[in-house]
Amino acid sequence: MNYYNSNVALLEKKEPLLYRRLMRVAPNRVPALSVSSPLPPDLNLEKADIIIILGFGFGEHVQRAISKASERAFILVIEPDISVFKAALSEVDFSSFLEKRVSLSIGEDPFYATRVRLDNYYGILTLPQIQLVEHHPSTARMPEYYQSIKKNLKEATDVALRNMATLNKFAPEWQKNVLTNLPVLINSPGVNRLFGNFQN
Repeated sequence: MNYYNSNVALLEKKEPLLYRRLMRVAPNRVPALSVSSPLPPDLNLEKADIIIILGFGFGEHVQRAISKASERAFILVIEPDISVFKAALSEVDFSSFLEKRVSLSIGEDPFYATRVRLDNYYGILTLPQIQLVEHHPSTARMPEYYQSIKKNLKEATDVALRNMATLNKFAPEWQKNVLTNLPVLINSPGVNRLFGNFQN
């Protein structure tokens, strides 16, 4: 079965920017990337909060990872070659890839693919445990790109640990300040009470 038309329609709704970029490139069928990459049996995806999948291939391993992940998990799929991703549109049903918790980073630089996408999803990242899933034919094809991805993920983990330390240290003080100022906030009139009370 060819899934291309249904997948393109889904992408146009969920990822309009990616859809427009895809329409400008030709698909690139790389035979080596069609090789299925089984998930290692020791991966505990059910308990992971963040799952990052390196390489899309034809997407079978992505489908398996999504099906094993918990509902709370954020799943980031990183594929640097947009033409390879376009070729996969014909091979697998993308409906599970377009859940809200799944983020597709296709053809993006390593910093945007990792740090920016994590920040966009979490706001303040405080989950340092990241579970990596590698599609080995993909990572072997573009090793420098994926090394840069891993470097950025290490930095994101360091930031998450610092964020956790900051929250643990200052959260009680912030809570105390909010509660101390609560009576003033409740008893002070809002600025909207001033509207219409002044004449030119």
